[in-house]
Amino acid sequence: MLTTSNVNGQSFGLLQTVTLDGRVDAEPLVALQQAIDGQGVHDVVYVATENNSVYALDAGDGSTLWQRNFGTPVPYQYKNFDDNVYPVMGILGTPVIDRTAGAMYVVADVYNGSVDAFQLHAISLSSGKDLGKAATIRFSAKLLDGTTWTFDPKYHLQRAGLLEANGGIYVSFGSNGDINPDISRGTIVRYDAATLKRLSGGITDRLGENASNYYLSSIWQSGYAPAADQAGDIYFSTGNSDPSRPTYSGSGNRPDSMIRVSGDLKKLRGSFTTYNYFQLDQVDADMGSGGMLVLPDQPGSIPHLAVAGGKDGRAFLLNRDHLGGYTQGGPDKVVQIVDMGSCWCGPAYFVGSDGGARVLTGGNQGITSWRLQTSPSAQLVFESSTGPGPVCAKTS
Repeated sequence: MLTTSNVNGQSFGLLQTVTLDGRVDAEPLVALQQAIDGQGVHDVVYVATENNSVYALDAGDGSTLWQRNFGTPVPYQYKNFDDNVYPVMGILGTPVIDRTAGAMYVVADVYNGSVDAFQLHAISLSSGKDLGKAATIRFSAKLLDGTTWTFDPKYHLQRAGLLEANGGIYVSFGSNGDINPDISRGTIVRYDAATLKRLSGGITDRLGENASNYYLSSIWQSGYAPAADQAGDIYFSTGNSDPSRPTYSGSGNRPDSMIRVSGDLKKLRGSFTTYNYFQLDQVDADMGSGGMLVLPDQPGSIPHLAVAGGKDGRAFLLNRDHLGGYTQGGPDKVVQIVDMGSCWCGPAYFVGSDGGARVLTGGNQGITSWRLQTSPSAQLVFESSTGPGPVCAKTS
């Protein structure tokens, strides 16, 4: 664990440089005291690459304990030259580890020379071998006009991290750089963690094919995974939709929103869409660039809180039981709005040595620490920042 006492010039610094077979976009994962087949017990760093490889590395000396490759990655030219991820696309979303099951769940985008497919694997932490048959991700959904939309991997990226909750693995998708907005829609699919059988799924934009030619409302969150609360409900943010006209629909499309759905993905539990979402759509300043943080239960009149924000720099403190809905013309019905700076990031939470709860936000203003005050009302109180202080702190 990094602390203010051990992060210093004497005890903190580069240990090893390890050469891998491709670019790394997924977050590394750490498993302490992990048994490795035939090699004893190690502190292990698991790293996934865009070349569709997963490495198990010794955290001390950087040696490779095992390596697993899942197949040919996708040339970015095939994804219509999406230069957000290049020259190839493989494992983009951060895998998830289940120490009890001894498993890592990982999604690889595999190219067979003519088409690609997203494949969900459950592999052994000790060997990298498959624990069962991989699942090829397929999904379709009914639109509001009665037609059926079918997920096409060519027009999607699996950017958000994987989530394990409710005995399932949740896999989310967004567009490949908004290049094909007439095809791509935000998608989340749930698989049984034990069998990798598909259980359910949903899309964020259900507008019919004749209603618009620009969909999206992607789930990408700059790699931040969806969140789950103690009741098993799932939370995530969505990106922009049509910049040419407003397309918010209470029954069909929630762009630039924070969403709460049931664990089976079949029921909308709540949502918040900022009043100026269309202005954000027009300048590609969507909320989908930031992850949604579910805070532990707090004392006070609003025990169930969440924090989220995106490219335009606002961070929203939300009541999870009443996220805020959509208020045309504003003001947004949220607990508080503070300025954190443009965010391609996700917030964090910790309790300090003084017993005080804190939220960390990141943005172009640096990392900012906010003390979470719960009495007489819930609010974030600016504490310190690695960059300039907040421009404003608004309570609504």
